[in-house]
Amino acid sequence: VEWRVEKQTFTLTLNSSNVACYSGEKCSNQSQKSKEVTSTVSIIVQSGDEIELFIDLYDTSDNGTSKISLLSRPESSTCDNNHHKTLLSVDSRNMTLRDDVLQPGELNAFVHFSDEGLECDILWSLQIKIQEHECSKSKDQSLCSGKGFCDNFSNTGAFSCRCCAGFVGKYCEERDGCYGNPCQHGGFCVDIAEGLVGTTFQCLCPHGYRGRSCEGEVSLCDRKPCLNNGTCTGNQTEYTCECPKGFAGADCETNVNECLSNPCVHGVCEDGDGGYKCYCLPGYGGDHCEFEYDECDSSPCINGGACEDLVAGYRCHCGPGYQGRRCQIKVDLCQPNPCLSPAQCVDRGNNYSCICHPGYNGPGCTQHYDPCYPNPCQNGGSCWPSLDSYFCSCNPGFTGDLCEEAMVAAQPLPRTLEDPGEPDEGGHHGESLDRWHNLYLVGTMLSMAAALVGLVAVVCHCRINKTYQRFTRKIGRSCSDLKQQKLPRQVFIESSWERF
Repeated sequence: VEWRVEKQTFTLTLNSSNVACYSGEKCSNQSQKSKEVTSTVSIIVQSGDEIELFIDLYDTSDNGTSKISLLSRPESSTCDNNHHKTLLSVDSRNMTLRDDVLQPGELNAFVHFSDEGLECDILWSLQIKIQEHECSKSKDQSLCSGKGFCDNFSNTGAFSCRCCAGFVGKYCEERDGCYGNPCQHGGFCVDIAEGLVGTTFQCLCPHGYRGRSCEGEVSLCDRKPCLNNGTCTGNQTEYTCECPKGFAGADCETNVNECLSNPCVHGVCEDGDGGYKCYCLPGYGGDHCEFEYDECDSSPCINGGACEDLVAGYRCHCGPGYQGRRCQIKVDLCQPNPCLSPAQCVDRGNNYSCICHPGYNGPGCTQHYDPCYPNPCQNGGSCWPSLDSYFCSCNPGFTGDLCEEAMVAAQPLPRTLEDPGEPDEGGHHGESLDRWHNLYLVGTMLSMAAALVGLVAVVCHCRINKTYQRFTRKIGRSCSDLKQQKLPRQVFIESSWERF
């Protein structure tokens, strides 16, 4: 039965067919006084309804002596009304029961009717169920929150909500998150109260399943048995752990000491969680200290120094004239003076030079200079040394500063008309040809003697004049030749010497 919003008035007619018992002193049938109640009139109403009781008997009087009373009837009571309590009484054949009497619940009562025209008082047994309205929190709210029907079911004492699909609650005030049973594999769904807005639910999964809707099978890996970031692979009955580098054991619980294999070639090993670290000795690098640094790669040696790579260092082999760790310090190669005085020393960086004075050469200008060694004169000419020069004495038939030129033979003079090869009439050659030939030879010899005397004079003069000797190189046949023939000055460079 659905709840009625409007109240309703019910008419209940009581007559002789539904009498429970008779009572009264004038009643001839005295046995009725203690007889148990055998007939009960039942009616179900809802809270707010009214009931009109109407007595329908033919032998009642019309003089207005009728009286009707509503008496309380304890459970298992008899027709004896000595213990009954009067709830309502009116002098009439009719009576209206309202909400002051019809309180929610169940009302068991007797309707007592008396009349002068009747020999006995008549009692009717009533059982009234007043069903309460329980379909909203207050009278101002809609029934069942507008999401259901307010119904009364048999054998219930009140109207309650029959909610539409997807809504639950006493007043259908909650959207049912479990509608449609989202939990799989027999999971039990619990709706999370969020009113008419949310549909949150929680599944209580059976053994072996997990997930929001119990959609996944439980695995032993769910409890994360693998330690130290191990990877778990398993099912409901078994699992295996794949351990990261540096760990071992069924659950990767053991830290492996990677330093036991001595991975650091030139260093110290420090074991850590899942790995190790190498601290390299000076001069070594790399993850395992396997590389030796070449300190010579940065070219630390300067000024031509040769670099030697060492472990954790280097050594510079400096050339002449430099010293220091990086050959950065310049050494004066002319201190002390390696050149024989008065020769001049010149520092040239990695070596030095000796500028020798005339007549000296060799390392340190210590060797006296012999201009005739080796003999510069050609064609068997003889070399004559002077202080710092020389001159060549040529064999007959050669000339030049070095006797390098051959002399041209003189052509004979022409004979006279007389053939010198043929005797004259007297048996003699021509005398004029022989005479001129002898004069020519004598003149030539005198000329050569004069030239030799002049040459000796020139040589003597040049030896005396020191200033002029400084610029001569060779002695010729005249001073004019000496001006064009200078001897070089001797310069020694470290282990060699040069001529300027």
